[in-house]
Amino acid sequence: MSQSVLHPRGLCGNELKLLAILAMTVDHIAWSLFPGYSMHPLALLMHAIGRLTCPIMCYFIAEGYHYTRSFQKYALRLLLLAAALLFALRLTRRTGGEAVVSIGGAEYCRLPLTVDAELTLPCGNTVTVRGGAVCVSDADCPDRVCVRTGWVRADGETIVCLPHRLVIEVAGGAAGGTDAETG
Repeated sequence: MSQSVLHPRGLCGNELKLLAILAMTVDHIAWSLFPGYSMHPLALLMHAIGRLTCPIMCYFIAEGYHYTRSFQKYALRLLLLAAALLFALRLTRRTGGEAVVSIGGAEYCRLPLTVDAELTLPCGNTVTVRGGAVCVSDADCPDRVCVRTGWVRADGETIVCLPHRLVIEVAGGAAGGTDAETG
Protein backbone atom coordinates (compact mmCIF):
# COMPACT_ATOMS: atom_id res chain seq x y z
CA MET A 1 0.00 0.00 0.00
CA SER A 2 1.37 3.46 -0.86
CA GLN A 3 1.62 6.12 1.78
CA SER A 4 0.03 9.48 1.19
CA VAL A 5 2.17 12.62 1.20
CA LEU A 6 -0.43 14.27 3.41
CA HIS A 7 -0.26 13.26 7.03
CA PRO A 8 -3.09 13.75 9.51
CA ARG A 9 -1.25 16.90 10.64
CA GLY A 10 -0.35 18.10 7.10
CA LEU A 11 3.02 18.06 5.37
CA CYS A 12 6.10 16.96 7.29
CA GLY A 13 9.17 19.19 7.61
CA ASN A 14 11.10 17.55 4.79
CA GLU A 15 8.15 17.87 2.41
CA LEU A 16 7.82 21.58 3.29
CA LYS A 17 11.54 22.06 2.63
CA LEU A 18 11.21 20.32 -0.74
CA LEU A 19 8.22 22.53 -1.60
CA ALA A 20 10.23 25.65 -0.70
CA ILE A 21 13.18 24.48 -2.82
CA LEU A 22 10.91 23.80 -5.81
CA ALA A 23 9.13 27.16 -5.42
CA MET A 24 12.46 29.01 -5.25
CA THR A 25 13.73 27.10 -8.29
CA VAL A 26 10.64 28.12 -10.28
CA ASP A 27 11.24 31.75 -9.27
CA HIS A 28 14.90 31.59 -10.36
CA ILE A 29 13.90 30.04 -13.68
CA ALA A 30 11.44 32.92 -14.16
CA TRP A 31 14.24 35.46 -13.59
CA SER A 32 16.35 33.63 -16.18
CA LEU A 33 13.61 33.36 -18.81
CA PHE A 34 12.08 36.81 -18.23
CA PRO A 35 14.84 39.26 -17.19
CA GLY A 36 13.82 42.49 -15.51
CA TYR A 37 10.31 42.99 -14.21
CA SER A 38 8.35 41.31 -16.99
CA MET A 39 4.56 41.59 -17.00
CA HIS A 40 4.22 38.40 -19.07
CA PRO A 41 1.51 36.21 -17.45
CA LEU A 42 3.79 33.18 -17.22
CA ALA A 43 6.49 35.26 -15.50
CA LEU A 44 3.95 36.61 -13.00
CA LEU A 45 2.67 33.09 -12.27
CA MET A 46 6.19 31.73 -11.80
CA HIS A 47 7.12 34.61 -9.46
CA ALA A 48 3.90 34.07 -7.49
CA ILE A 49 4.84 30.42 -7.03
CA GLY A 50 8.30 31.51 -5.91
CA ARG A 51 6.78 33.73 -3.23
CA LEU A 52 5.71 30.59 -1.34
CA THR A 53 9.32 30.23 -0.20
CA CYS A 54 9.32 33.12 2.28
CA PRO A 55 6.42 32.04 4.50
CA ILE A 56 7.75 28.47 4.56
CA MET A 57 11.21 29.66 5.64
CA CYS A 58 9.65 31.98 8.25
CA TYR A 59 7.75 28.97 9.58
CA PHE A 60 11.03 27.08 9.99
CA ILE A 61 12.60 30.05 11.81
CA ALA A 62 9.64 30.04 14.21
CA GLU A 63 9.93 26.27 14.62
CA GLY A 64 13.63 26.63 15.39
CA TYR A 65 12.84 29.23 18.03
CA HIS A 66 10.18 26.99 19.56
CA TYR A 67 12.45 23.96 19.85
CA THR A 68 15.75 25.63 20.74
CA ARG A 69 17.28 25.21 24.18
CA SER A 70 19.12 28.53 24.05
CA PHE A 71 17.44 31.52 22.44
CA GLN A 72 20.68 33.54 22.57
CA LYS A 73 22.66 30.90 20.68
CA TYR A 74 19.84 30.51 18.13
CA ALA A 75 19.65 34.27 17.58
CA LEU A 76 23.44 34.48 17.26
CA ARG A 77 23.45 31.71 14.63
CA LEU A 78 20.73 33.51 12.64
CA LEU A 79 22.60 36.82 12.91
CA LEU A 80 25.90 35.25 11.78
CA LEU A 81 24.17 33.55 8.84
CA ALA A 82 22.50 36.83 7.84
CA ALA A 83 25.83 38.68 8.03
CA ALA A 84 27.56 36.02 5.91
CA LEU A 85 24.80 36.18 3.29
CA LEU A 86 24.90 39.99 3.22
CA PHE A 87 28.68 39.89 2.76
CA ALA A 88 28.35 37.33 -0.07
CA LEU A 89 25.65 39.37 -1.81
CA ARG A 90 27.68 42.59 -1.55
CA LEU A 91 30.75 40.80 -2.84
CA THR A 92 28.97 39.40 -5.91
CA ARG A 93 26.86 42.47 -6.78
CA ARG A 94 27.83 43.99 -10.11
CA THR A 95 27.94 47.73 -10.49
CA GLY A 96 26.47 49.10 -13.67
CA GLY A 97 28.28 50.91 -16.42
CA GLU A 98 25.43 53.13 -17.61
CA ALA A 99 21.96 54.39 -16.80
CA VAL A 100 19.35 53.71 -19.47
CA VAL A 101 16.72 56.47 -19.39
CA SER A 102 13.33 55.64 -20.94
CA ILE A 103 10.32 57.94 -21.23
CA GLY A 104 6.94 56.52 -22.23
CA GLY A 105 8.47 53.11 -22.94
CA ALA A 106 10.96 54.46 -25.49
CA GLU A 107 14.67 54.76 -24.76
CA TYR A 108 15.57 58.45 -24.44
CA CYS A 109 19.31 58.27 -23.70
CA ARG A 110 22.10 56.37 -22.00
CA LEU A 111 24.21 58.07 -19.36
CA PRO A 112 27.65 56.61 -18.56
CA LEU A 113 28.07 56.28 -14.80
CA THR A 114 31.77 57.09 -15.13
CA VAL A 115 31.09 60.72 -16.09
CA ASP A 116 29.44 63.14 -13.65
CA ALA A 117 26.50 64.85 -15.35
CA GLU A 118 23.15 66.51 -14.76
CA LEU A 119 20.37 66.32 -17.32
CA THR A 120 16.91 67.92 -17.30
CA LEU A 121 14.47 65.69 -19.16
CA PRO A 122 11.52 66.89 -21.26
CA CYS A 123 9.14 65.50 -18.62
CA GLY A 124 10.57 67.95 -16.06
CA ASN A 125 12.70 65.54 -14.00
CA THR A 126 16.38 66.23 -13.38
CA VAL A 127 18.71 63.23 -13.50
CA THR A 128 22.10 63.47 -11.79
CA VAL A 129 25.06 61.14 -12.26
CA ARG A 130 27.84 61.36 -9.67
CA GLY A 131 30.44 58.98 -8.31
CA GLY A 132 29.28 55.97 -10.33
CA ALA A 133 25.62 56.29 -9.29
CA VAL A 134 22.49 57.93 -10.66
CA CYS A 135 19.47 59.58 -9.05
CA VAL A 136 16.51 61.78 -9.86
CA SER A 137 17.50 64.95 -8.01
CA ASP A 138 14.38 66.97 -8.82
CA ALA A 139 10.90 66.27 -10.15
CA ASP A 140 7.62 68.15 -10.40
CA CYS A 141 5.42 65.08 -9.92
CA PRO A 142 3.07 65.13 -6.90
CA ASP A 143 4.45 62.18 -4.91
CA ARG A 144 8.19 62.50 -5.78
CA VAL A 145 8.79 58.77 -5.24
CA CYS A 146 11.47 58.92 -7.92
CA VAL A 147 13.40 61.53 -5.91
CA ARG A 148 12.97 59.60 -2.65
CA THR A 149 14.36 56.44 -4.29
CA GLY A 150 17.82 57.97 -3.97
CA TRP A 151 21.02 56.83 -5.60
CA VAL A 152 21.22 53.54 -7.52
CA ARG A 153 24.40 51.98 -8.86
CA ALA A 154 24.03 48.19 -9.05
CA ASP A 155 23.22 46.39 -12.26
CA GLY A 156 19.43 45.97 -12.58
CA GLU A 157 18.42 48.64 -10.04
CA THR A 158 15.72 51.03 -11.23
CA ILE A 159 14.16 54.40 -10.52
CA VAL A 160 10.56 54.84 -11.66
CA CYS A 161 8.39 57.96 -11.97
CA LEU A 162 4.88 56.79 -12.87
CA PRO A 163 3.30 60.23 -13.48
CA HIS A 164 5.95 61.01 -16.11
CA ARG A 165 6.28 57.41 -17.35
CA LEU A 166 10.02 57.64 -16.66
CA VAL A 167 12.20 54.58 -15.99
CA ILE A 168 15.92 54.73 -15.27
CA GLU A 169 17.62 51.33 -15.18
CA VAL A 170 21.26 50.71 -14.36
CA ALA A 171 22.81 48.36 -16.91
CA GLY A 172 26.11 46.51 -16.67
CA GLY A 173 29.03 46.64 -19.02
CA ALA A 174 30.84 49.52 -20.58
CA ALA A 175 28.91 52.65 -21.33
CA GLY A 176 28.04 52.93 -24.95
CA GLY A 177 25.36 53.93 -27.39
CA THR A 178 23.68 57.30 -27.23
CA ASP A 179 24.74 59.48 -24.34
CA ALA A 180 23.37 62.72 -22.95
CA GLU A 181 25.89 64.90 -24.76
CA THR A 182 25.27 63.56 -28.27
CA GLY A 183 21.51 63.00 -27.89
